Amino acid sequence: PCPSKLMEIHGCNEQLCSVQDCQVGVWTEWGTCSTTCGVGQQMRGRQVIGLRSSDGHGCDTALGETRQCADNPACDIADCEWGDWSDWSGCTCSCDGGQQSRNRHIAKAPRGGGKACEATDSEQVVPCNTQACEAQEVCQDGKFDPWSDWSPCSGTCSGGVTFRTRKVATMADACGQPPSGKTREERFCNVAVPCAPDVDCRLSAWGDWGTCSASCDGVKQRSRQVERYGRGGGAWCRGALEETWPCNEDGSGDGDQSKCGAGEEAVDCKVSDWLDWSACSAACGGGQHTRSRNVLLHPTHGGRRCEEAMSEIRECAREPCIGSIPVDCELGDWEDWGACGKCSGERRRFRSILKFAENGGVNCDPFDAEQAADCPRKCHERTYCTWSSWEDWSTCS
Repeated sequence: PCPSKLMEIHGCNEQLCSVQDCQVGVWTEWGTCSTTCGVGQQMRGRQVIGLRSSDGHGCDTALGETRQCADNPACDIADCEWGDWSDWSGCTCSCDGGQQSRNRHIAKAPRGGGKACEATDSEQVVPCNTQACEAQEVCQDGKFDPWSDWSPCSGTCSGGVTFRTRKVATMADACGQPPSGKTREERFCNVAVPCAPDVDCRLSAWGDWGTCSASCDGVKQRSRQVERYGRGGGAWCRGALEETWPCNEDGSGDGDQSKCGAGEEAVDCKVSDWLDWSACSAACGGGQHTRSRNVLLHPTHGGRRCEEAMSEIRECAREPCIGSIPVDCELGDWEDWGACGKCSGERRRFRSILKFAENGGVNCDPFDAEQAADCPRKCHERTYCTWSSWEDWSTCS
């Protein structure tokens, strides 16, 4: 019998043609020490200079090393030192008790294992002018701080509102007068800044006259269109879009109808009343109203011509279309309370508008940016100094 297989195949030379492992370069020199004295560190590195082949081994060794500086000299030992006290501040009140303060800072931080500064006061407060105000003949009137800067305008074009505020700097005593005047002023801004360039409306040229409607005592018509709507403070579209004129089919378009119906009684042209203005063709971005009227009776036998406009245009909805997402007004944090206008009076605080409303967003209530409260200090009432709680420690310097 014939064999079942006439050819057989088996693999050979199964060893890899070439195997390339990842290769790294030599170490660089050690870098400079991170400090000039005391404990420090220095670094060195190396780079990959050859990538592995498909069957090679990847890089699994360090590419950077850090060590402590071996020959760094020891730092001189220096203890922490407090600076000198500043001068005492002015007294906050001229009578009935006030306070003045002074402060100091660390002049030199410890170095080389030196001693830390002693935990002691960095600011001191002492009472001043504790005598009763009744014993003085001169009363202290209240005074305002200077006005703040004007806030950003609520509108970048076509008018907006800006405001500024001021707080009480000095409180009036029991016999003094509180500061007189406004704590908030407003004014218009960006009124003359257009939101879009001024563009006048432009109507097209009149088209050719149409054919005459009759061989005698006829009329012909012509029309025009709006080529460009107005924008900003530009001129509005106004005027006729369609006109009629008497004519004869023989070409005497000058309206001479004396040859028509000679000896007959002349009949004048008669037009209807204007129809109502149509709805605006657009809700925003520029549109038009139109109205029209019809010829009720054409002139004959040399009667008065139809010279009135048959249709009129009037522009509308010039306001730009709003396509952006509405943005609501956003208020900032409250400032610190200002001084009282007078003892037993009231004090105020303000906050700024961080973001004005845009694209139809909710506006801020102007009164939400100002707040009034009773003065915590009463006239002729003995008040003692009290400390608030400690704040959290600041981050380390």
